[in-house]
This record gives sequence, C-alpha cells and structure tokens, in this order.
Amino acid sequence: MTAALLEYERLSVSLGGNPVLRDVSFSLQRGEILCVVGESGSGKSTLLLAALRLLGPAGLVTGGTVRFCGEDVNRMPKARLRDLRGCGLGMIHQDCLASFSPLRRIGDQIHEALAAHGSVSRAESDRRAADMLARLNFPDPQRVLSSYPFELSGGMGQRVGIALCLLMGPQAVLADEPTSALDVVSQRLVVDELLRARRDFDLGMVVVTHHMGVARAMADSVLVLKDGRVVEHGAASDVLSCPRDAYTRALLDAAPRLERGV
Repeated sequence: MTAALLEYERLSVSLGGNPVLRDVSFSLQRGEILCVVGESGSGKSTLLLAALRLLGPAGLVTGGTVRFCGEDVNRMPKARLRDLRGCGLGMIHQDCLASFSPLRRIGDQIHEALAAHGSVSRAESDRRAADMLARLNFPDPQRVLSSYPFELSGGMGQRVGIALCLLMGPQAVLADEPTSALDVVSQRLVVDELLRARRDFDLGMVVVTHHMGVARAMADSVLVLKDGRVVEHGAASDVLSCPRDAYTRALLDAAPRLERGV
C-alpha cells in the first residue's frame, strides 16, 4: 500500500481543558473518501481543525499526532503550515458563503486567495476560475465571478466554495458538513460535484457529516465518532450494511437515503 496522504495516530484533543477527541486513529489514501459520522458534539469538526492546526487558543493536542504526507503537522514551521492550508489540505466549510466578504465580488476574492499562494495576474485568476466553474457545471461562470455573495443561492455558494478549494490544487480535501444547510436538490448537486472532483483530480477526502445518506452516497470508508471516541471504522460497505455497534445502527435507522449518483 502507498504511503497515506493523511494519518491520525492516537490523536487526543481538549478544548478549554475538556477532552473532545480521545485516541483517534485512521489514515486516508489518495483517491479515497472517508466519511466521519456522528451526532453534533461528537468531535467531528475538531478532527478536521486539528489537521490544519486551527484549534484556536483554547484547543490543545494532548496526545498523538497528525501527519500529512509523512510530516507531523504540529511540528511544521509557519511557512510550511501556510502552504499546507489550501495547497496541501483544502477546506470546504458548512456555509461557504459565510467565508466570503459580502462587500466584494466573488472574482475579487478568488484572485486574492490565489495571489496569496503565488504570483498570478487578475486575468489569469479569472480564466482559471471561469474554467473551474464551467467544469463544475455553472452555465455562466462570468456572471458568478462578477456577483456578490448575497446574490448566490446557498447551493451555488457551496459549489463556488468547492471551486475555490480545487483552484488551490490540494492533494486532499477536508469538508465540514458541506450539505447540511442545503435543500435536498442542492445536497445532491454538491455530493455529485465532490464525487466528480475526486474522480477528476484523484483527491483524498475527509467528509464530516451527520447525514448517513450522504455517507452512503459518497464513502469508500466510514469512521463513526461518539463522544470523541471511534466506535466503528471500516469499509463503507461493511459499516453501512452490517454495523457492529449499536450506535451505528441507530444512526442508520434514523437516516434518509441519498443514493450514489456519480
């Protein structure tokens, strides 16, 4: 087996002195989608933030390590960490539109993000952004680039967030509840775009979700968190069809289905 893109080894994290993650281990391979599922408060989002060293002043890794391509994230110098965020590990938020300034056009903000990681002209960033939006099935990319965030629907905003993430050229993507704020039709579109991005760019993805239907539609492997601990981890076909743990069974019994499309 090739070396893991992302590897958690017995990671424990506390926030404000309270344990949030306890002894979590897993690895992510290139081209793999790992879905992390569990109730709100189970530690799913903290799991992603630990990989980017974005736990904040109250967050502390109390044990274990996170490695990206073999490098210990907690030992990375600031310059290397800056490259990691975006160019190594991309992030897709629960509400991508909220991460854009409402006072500036989408194209301006995409150019700023790309220029922060390398020299790029405005014409080049617009061309690359329009090409990516077209690849994600936006019928009028130029209109999107000239729009303000409030002029886009929630589903469009999520897909613009995906486009920006992919424009940075990451090797792996961390997606934090990317469909939870959307209607069912928009959920399907976002799931399809993420699956297409995995296929087209051979990305590894960690997708955090409380929606077991999203996990069914996307996952190659599934990790189930409860109160910061791993209660089940394995191939999606095993975990979602023949769960060993009662907690996993309860999550599945409560879930609507969103079947795999791409």
